[in-house]
This record gives sequence, structure tokens and C-alpha cells, in this order.
Amino acid sequence: MKKIRKSISRDIVGKRFQSMLSVSKTPAECRRLLEVANKSFLEAINRAQNNQILDLSMKLEVVYYLEAVLVLKHLQRPGVVTNMTVYEWEKRVHHQHVTPECTAYFTVIGVQLHKTLTHQVAAFALTENEEMWFKIYYEHIRPTFLKKNSTEEAFFVSSSGKKIYKVSNDLRRYHNRFNLPNITSQFIRRICETWTMKTCSDADKYIFASYLSHTNKTADRCYREKILTDLCSASLLVTRAGTSSRISGQVKNSRRRTEEPEDDFMQPQRKIRQFTRFTKQQCDDS
Repeated sequence: MKKIRKSISRDIVGKRFQSMLSVSKTPAECRRLLEVANKSFLEAINRAQNNQILDLSMKLEVVYYLEAVLVLKHLQRPGVVTNMTVYEWEKRVHHQHVTPECTAYFTVIGVQLHKTLTHQVAAFALTENEEMWFKIYYEHIRPTFLKKNSTEEAFFVSSSGKKIYKVSNDLRRYHNRFNLPNITSQFIRRICETWTMKTCSDADKYIFASYLSHTNKTADRCYREKILTDLCSASLLVTRAGTSSRISGQVKNSRRRTEEPEDDFMQPQRKIRQFTRFTKQQCDDS
């Protein structure tokens, strides 16, 4: 009994220590890895795009960086990254998001299997460059990991061709490579939530919580069936929390979209209906 009490006390002290550390961290500091690793990542992704030979370390560089983008920038839980499937990638929806300040193009992906499966489909909105990175990984790097006649459905796979075992382990190794303190999903989500509470309106707090897939109104149907416009607004809000302007998003020789929407971009209302039907089907199946 005495040993149990000591163990509990250590756990409490550890949690208080982590809480104390979180006070001194900013979203930008938590996302330092994305800035430091950006140069080596772009080198690897450019080589893959140009069909140049990549060694294993460069391939893993791409995998780890994309995982970090989802966890540290888009604040998705590791379970979302692990369980995202090829089917969900192929069903992604493009959306032209218009605000008074600008017009932006996003790619929205819904993931059914994750920690809060019983409440709603997890979803995130990638920028144009991020979608291009994911596409290059999917077409040029992922196939090199798969075994012959593989039926692996996971989008992210390890060098053995199997579903990634633990995203948190990958991110820990990636942080260690650049001599940075390890930042977990839970830690950065808490930091950004604190930032939101201090700086955002009630409306922004709601869409922020929706993007993170947790809220007190989890039974609200309109929360489960996330609307594309809200998702894109939330993505801008989430990624603005400490994102450094020094992080480059350019891929050499990439094709840039014009101000006019491409032919393969459906009209916004059609896309909203399509994604709503998809998320509703996913929730009903669960």
C-alpha cells in the first residue's frame, strides 16, 4: 500500500511539473520541429517528385515530417494519423474557401477510426502545398515500402510496408534527431487550447474545438457532420497558433493554381453535400 501511495504521488508531481512547463511554452516553440526540419524535408520531397533515388533515411524523413504536420500543426491525435486509410485519402474533397481577406484552396480529409470514433469523423484541411506533399508521398514513396501484392489499407506505412505502429515513437525520434525536446500531441493541443482561450472569440473557440474533435456538444448532429467552410476556417485558426512565417511550403517546379478554380474543383455547395454524405455514412457505419 505504501509503494502504491508513493507511485501515485510521483505521478501527481510529474503531471504538475509538466503543467508548469506548459506555462512557459508557446505554440511556436512547440512547432519548432517543423521549422528546423523543413530544409531537409523539402530536399527529400523534391527528389521524390523528380523521381530521383532516395535512401531509406530520406524516405523516413518525408514520413516523419508529414506525421509532424498532422500532429503539431493540425493538432490531430496520433490515432488519426495511424488509422487514416488509402480509401479516405482517395475520397478527399477539394474546397475553395473565400474570406474577406483572401481566397484559399483546401483539401479536406475525413478519418473514421480514431479515439472519438463514437462521436464524429475526425477531419482536417490541408493547404495546397500540404496536399502536394501527401500526394508525392503516396505516389512515389509509399509504394517503395509495400511488399509485392500487398493489400495494406493504411495510408502511412513503415519501411516494412505495414501500418505504422506508434506515431508518438516516430515523432520522438524525429525531435531527437534535431536535438529538440519531445512535444507530444496531448501537450501541444493543451498549449494551443490555452492560446485560444486567451485570444479567440466564443465562435472561434467552438470551431477550434470542432477541428480538434472534442467538445461538450458531442451529441450535436451538426458537430458530427462537419461543414467544409467551418473546417477551413478552423484550419486557418489552428495553424495560425504559433506558425512561423519562415517555414517554407515550396516544392521546386510545382504547378501553382491560378486564381480561377480548376475544372476538377466542384462548386462549394456540391462539395459540402458530398462531404456531409461521406461523414454521415462513416458515422452510421460505426
